[in-house]
Amino acid sequence: MNHSRVSIGLVAAVSLIAAEALRASGPLLDGVVTGTGLVAGAVTAVLVYLAPAVVAAVLVAAIGARRATLLAALLLAVLRLVMQQVPTLEVGAVTVAVAVAALVLVVRQVAYHRDGATPAVTGLVLGGAIDVGIRTLLSTWDPVWRADLIGWPVAVVECVALVWLVFAARPTIHPDPYPVGRVGVLGGYLALSVLMFGSPAYVAAVTGLSLPFASAVLLVGALFAVEALSRSALPGGSARWRDLSGRYAGGIAAGVLVVAVTVALLVQGIVAAIAVVAMQVAAALVLARALARSTPDRPMPVMWTDPGEREAAEKLDAGLVPDEEDAFRELTVSHRPRGRCALAFGSSTLAAGLGYVAVVLLYQVHYEAPLPVPNQVVPILAAVVLALLGLGEGAWSAMPAGEEPTPAEASGDRAAERAAKRGRLAPLAVVPAVLLLAPTAMLATSPAPATPPASGDANVGSFRLVSWNVRYLRDPNGRMDPEAVAKVIEEQKPDVVLLQEVPRGWPISGGVDGVEWLSRRLAMPYVYAPAADQQFGNLILSRLRITDVETRTLPKGNGSMNRSYAAATVELPNGRTVRLYDVHLAHRDNQTPTRLAQLEVLLDARAEHTPAVVAGDFNSGPGSQEITKVIGTGLVSAQDTTGYGGAATSPTDRPTHRIDWIFGTPDVAFTDFALLRTQTSDHFPLAVTVSIG
Repeated sequence: MNHSRVSIGLVAAVSLIAAEALRASGPLLDGVVTGTGLVAGAVTAVLVYLAPAVVAAVLVAAIGARRATLLAALLLAVLRLVMQQVPTLEVGAVTVAVAVAALVLVVRQVAYHRDGATPAVTGLVLGGAIDVGIRTLLSTWDPVWRADLIGWPVAVVECVALVWLVFAARPTIHPDPYPVGRVGVLGGYLALSVLMFGSPAYVAAVTGLSLPFASAVLLVGALFAVEALSRSALPGGSARWRDLSGRYAGGIAAGVLVVAVTVALLVQGIVAAIAVVAMQVAAALVLARALARSTPDRPMPVMWTDPGEREAAEKLDAGLVPDEEDAFRELTVSHRPRGRCALAFGSSTLAAGLGYVAVVLLYQVHYEAPLPVPNQVVPILAAVVLALLGLGEGAWSAMPAGEEPTPAEASGDRAAERAAKRGRLAPLAVVPAVLLLAPTAMLATSPAPATPPASGDANVGSFRLVSWNVRYLRDPNGRMDPEAVAKVIEEQKPDVVLLQEVPRGWPISGGVDGVEWLSRRLAMPYVYAPAADQQFGNLILSRLRITDVETRTLPKGNGSMNRSYAAATVELPNGRTVRLYDVHLAHRDNQTPTRLAQLEVLLDARAEHTPAVVAGDFNSGPGSQEITKVIGTGLVSAQDTTGYGGAATSPTDRPTHRIDWIFGTPDVAFTDFALLRTQTSDHFPLAVTVSIG
């Protein structure tokens, strides 16, 4: 059995499930914020990500690093299945604690093997690629939230694969490796992955590509990253591309990482797509260098700090024992620096957990408690820290001149060496290449657009409209459930749907691309007006023909997130057209001036069009300055004209506010109004039939 491949597979399996747990923690922790406030939610998040350090330290202190690594991975498989059945905050917190601890333990063990840091990082890249492939097939709705015939098979396959790899990798797991090194840098890498280069929804949002093409970008980036790692002269690479770990390569990779993150955050379109690919490759090389700097100067199985352990290692090198497990069977507990090892693993896991949550929490909390700088600065700083830790000479550069390892010494994988010498792709690069079938399948299965009413229908001069703030598709229990939203909409048989707070890869939405998911599920083309870093905004879905699209960012007040409106003209079967405006105004009570400024922009644009419908979450009630301003322009409220003027729309558990509105120009008639009393979101949806006079 190729132990290097098994070790890579183990890292990939652990990182795949860990990524699911990390993403799941976002909506669950946001549920705490909703229920108890921002401060309580932030404290809970920090405590959840402190727990992995305790888990790692206690396990290593109690049973040693080798058994702790194996046990943590097995526990992760069990907890993944438990979370599939019970995706609650408590189960999610325990799963996160074990997931981060298991990932740190496994990565450190694999990085300490004779093949070095490159296989460990290759496993992380492949785990991310598999994650992207699975989520592409599921339109980014994580299987952990799906208690259906899709979620459970995926969870079972993941866990069975992990358990098999744990037992297959046992011979490669060392007793108590010490020192532990820089494995804590995983926190920054994981944060950038969840936020950016592991999120198809993020790539779709910032590039304007459809979800299948955004996923393809990430899989191509993973292929390039695997290839770069395989050809580098870092421990475990083939050394075909020695410059990838030469004197200046560290600085180049670090610089590319920081620039790529910055460009992806500040620039849109195809340039952002190129930046994401560059980010993937640079992050992999920087992480491998950071881990390699704390691995042995020579290709040994382990850097032993105890004479008994060194003697066992020498027996292994001399071929006197068949494998690591037999080599260390004679060692007693006294020979193992378990206390130091536990402290080292605990410290590294603490750095990884806090590094991850600090980046993601600050990036997201900016929308509720604004930072003194734009929140894009947070991922850039994370990239800077990761880059600095990867600077310096590679592990092999400390060797005397003329003693650098040959490719055969640097890698235990002869197939990879031969492939590199021939200039072919590394064998493991076939994994992301094959996974490109996932976006291909998504394209091939795109549903045909819903058909509009025929021109001979009796109601060709009217259409059914639904307006709804969907709270980024999260239910009151903190679970991501876009299907529940789709079912409520579907029951109204709408021709047009105007939605607010639709997510595209936000951490607190579990990385879901709500735009693409709802468009595919309801078979309706869309218009999306992004706000909040392109990852949150307004969505128009229509089975009527869409023309003359406009999206615009609204003025931003102090302490508020970006807002926007989406506008489009739809054509009825009788040839008449109507202009639609989908808007979401600033939400804080003290932001009336901001909302008035936002309305000024919206109403100026609307004045050019009639007939028109303006709908959305105005965060303003009857008699407010904002609503008075709207009515003053001649717009008519659908609720008031149909007898529902006293119905509150939010929050759904104790309705007290009427802040969601549908307005129309005087040449528009409203009938069959309905306030849909569902608790799928914290706002009730509004439905009405719109007729054009």
